[in-house]
Amino acid sequence: LLVDSLGTMSSWGYCHDGPSTTEPTALAALALWSRGRGDQAEGPLAWLVGQQSADGSLGITADRKKPCWPTSLAVLAWSTATRLTADPPASEYRQHIRQAVRWILTAKGQVSQNEEVIGHDTTLVGWPWVDGTHSWIEPTAMHLLALQATGYGDHPRSREAARLLHDRLLPDGGCNYGNTFVFGQQLPPHVQSTGLSLLALTGRDQTSD
Repeated sequence: LLVDSLGTMSSWGYCHDGPSTTEPTALAALALWSRGRGDQAEGPLAWLVGQQSADGSLGITADRKKPCWPTSLAVLAWSTATRLTADPPASEYRQHIRQAVRWILTAKGQVSQNEEVIGHDTTLVGWPWVDGTHSWIEPTAMHLLALQATGYGDHPRSREAARLLHDRLLPDGGCNYGNTFVFGQQLPPHVQSTGLSLLALTGRDQTSD
């Protein structure tokens, strides 16, 4: 089984013989927990701890500390461990979660007053893929999921993120990477962007956001 292979390593990369990276390692830890293999998830969870910078963020790889969008996935992996077991070493992840959440709450996508952009509200603040750029669907959805998993679902940043995701929905349903119209043309929906948005918005009251 594929899950058996996940339990044989403490970190993973995007390709064979490539460097270990934060995103697949966090996702592997989540997959192991979903199959009741929390003991095998300890290796990847500890690897993620080793990648955390002093400001609480996690970069792409050990050598690439920026951009920091994978921070949300590490929070989801650590919070799953702390929720499902009270035994060490899971308890130690709480401090790393707190540090990561502090970073998440301070990280922001740039806003724009460009009146030429149509289709979405450019003043809503979410999270970007890369520091200093516009907020986009997937990183915003992932960080919203991380905040909700750690008790910050009603934080102002979470409420604004939910508004952003609603605002970026396409008129005919679903969502693209973040824009709705480009050069006057409505963009097609993407499965991954739409799925992450739905996951992040599930259970939220749109009227309160």
